Amino acid sequence: MKYLWATLFCTLLISLLPCQAQLDNRFFADVDSLPITTTKPLRLQLRTLGFVRNNEYFNNIADGYTLFGYHLLPYLTYQPTAHLMLKGGIFLRQDFGGQGFRQIEPVFTIKWQKGPWTMNFGTLDGHLNHQYLEPLYNFERTYTNRLENGLQWVYNSPRRFADLWVNWQNVIYPQDSAQEELSGGLVWHERLLAGPRWQLWLPFQAYAYHQGGQIDITNQPLTTIYNMALGAEARWQTKGLPWLQQLRFSAYALLYNNVSPQPNVPFDNGHGWYHNLEAQTNWATLMLSWWRGSTFYAIHGGPLYQSVSSTVNNPEFRAP
Repeated sequence: MKYLWATLFCTLLISLLPCQAQLDNRFFADVDSLPITTTKPLRLQLRTLGFVRNNEYFNNIADGYTLFGYHLLPYLTYQPTAHLMLKGGIFLRQDFGGQGFRQIEPVFTIKWQKGPWTMNFGTLDGHLNHQYLEPLYNFERTYTNRLENGLQWVYNSPRRFADLWVNWQNVIYPQDSAQEELSGGLVWHERLLAGPRWQLWLPFQAYAYHQGGQIDITNQPLTTIYNMALGAEARWQTKGLPWLQQLRFSAYALLYNNVSPQPNVPFDNGHGWYHNLEAQTNWATLMLSWWRGSTFYAIHGGPLYQSVSSTVNNPEFRAP
């Protein structure tokens, strides 16, 4: 077979909020919106996240593993004007079974917000807040790579969501033995049509990764990888069914392109098809998904969607 794999699976999730894109992961969102009033410009806040995830994978594409621990983020916010906020704090990550904290990082953001527009400089409203599809962006990075630092523009209204951002992952200095790394992209979800109980959306997503530089002393080649997704999404609000609130169907075409001068992935381009049928009830969300890929690769995407193995013992394996 020239395709990676075709699978049909059913996922049952506890869901208390309306659905946005793909699974409803807004429980993990950590966006600080500016309050309407500035009568209390200085605020002390604490954000926590406890997580446990056990992946029992038995294949040559992705290993099974367990993520178990917590995040702590104490921070101060200062709002000098109605549209400007300064945020500073410290991020702590503890993996159970490890010695001490696995990650201790400063957090600082200058946030400007007016109407549907938001600009972030510093620590971004990242990870699942971008609303990427899982084949392009692994949602587990919320646990393992939560902080993103750079520049971000967001437009969020009832008919449009747009997120343009860049995350500077690794900076280098002259004679460094490592390469600089950065990632970023654009997410644009546009509502095309709307009726009393239905909506039709056009989602577009682009993701890019670059590793390189001109002042390092490593012999590693440059790496530049692009991914894109274009699709359509239909939502229907049910009526007269107290146990069913919403039905949603989405269909996406995904692309992969490696434009590195010396590609280190065994194929330069590929594609995938990703379709979802979702039913939101009063107590849970039931989602049926179908994926089919051919020589597809996204460097930060979910491991099960890739045509390149991420396993420890079978790193050379490629999907047939």
